[in-house]
Amino acid sequence: MATETKLLFGLNTIEATTLTVPGPATAQPALIATCRDGSVITAPYDLVAKRWVIDLGTHDYLIKLALTKTEWFDGALTITASVDTNFVYFGPLPGGAEATVAWRELVAVSDGDPKDPWPPPGLDLVTLSPESFAWHDATLRYERSLLP
Repeated sequence: MATETKLLFGLNTIEATTLTVPGPATAQPALIATCRDGSVITAPYDLVAKRWVIDLGTHDYLIKLALTKTEWFDGALTITASVDTNFVYFGPLPGGAEATVAWRELVAVSDGDPKDPWPPPGLDLVTLSPESFAWHDATLRYERSLLP
């Protein structure tokens, strides 16, 4: 069955962190974290607590939530990290140019639009290591190319 992306962003953890993402009162698929080393971590949806919780070590990740039409729900998604972490975005910036940028935050919010499922960049921009930046840039560019 076809899916649409509800949430998509890069994450560069500077220390181990736990991400919490509240969700709806209906069953949902797992939140997926793909690590730069190729490993995958899945966070099953906790229907009782109405949230996803995923523990992540120090690394680079692509975080993605893809839903079918029957799983889709309206509304924004708030991502809360247990410690300051670097969120990573690729897309248009003010002025129109596309770029990969990272910012340090505890909380990021995506409006959940399948055409633009990214949390917008925050104000506390950071510079990633060259290896981290190169991986996020290539990975997020590819993921954006798959969006409707």
